[in-house]
Amino acid sequence: MRLPFTQSWLTDISLPERGDVIVFKKPKDSYFMIKRVIGLPGDEILMSSDGAIRVNGKDITRTKFASDKLQSQDSPYYKVDNIDLESVASDMEFYEQTMGKNTFLSMFRSSMDHGEFEALVPPGHVFVMGDNRDNSLDSRFWGPVPKELFIGEASHIWLSCQSTILSRICKPNTIRWDRFFHKIQ
Repeated sequence: MRLPFTQSWLTDISLPERGDVIVFKKPKDSYFMIKRVIGLPGDEILMSSDGAIRVNGKDITRTKFASDKLQSQDSPYYKVDNIDLESVASDMEFYEQTMGKNTFLSMFRSSMDHGEFEALVPPGHVFVMGDNRDNSLDSRFWGPVPKELFIGEASHIWLSCQSTILSRICKPNTIRWDRFFHKIQ
């Protein structure tokens, strides 16, 4: 936990676990981001052209998830729409994945070649990725996140909107009320 309004920590922070969702300041910028931890210090991360990820030579388990299940009341995941995806849902592949204690949904454009990607996570850093892998600026683009930029673990959605004013203020008529306090998985 940080001392309020400072960069000082009250206690020494521990690294999050693989699969946790963290809040941090983007390296070389001053704004906050939320992403999923994929790799810890010393981990070797490999991403294949089909979007599959390996950590230290082991595949992250992924099971196809039918997009029509997202619209059902029984779905553990909130409904996504074409605005969220920046694509049409029928053009996407959805996967349920598990890392540690976390089970979550990731998505990719099915027709896209994702290219090969490889990284080694340095000491004191984590490698993060967004769950919408084709629409996420993350460690693949600006590198691993150093521990000193961590803010904390994300647990619930407290505000969600489809459109903003001045890049940070929700337009009132675009607030997604059904997502308020939805648990982040």
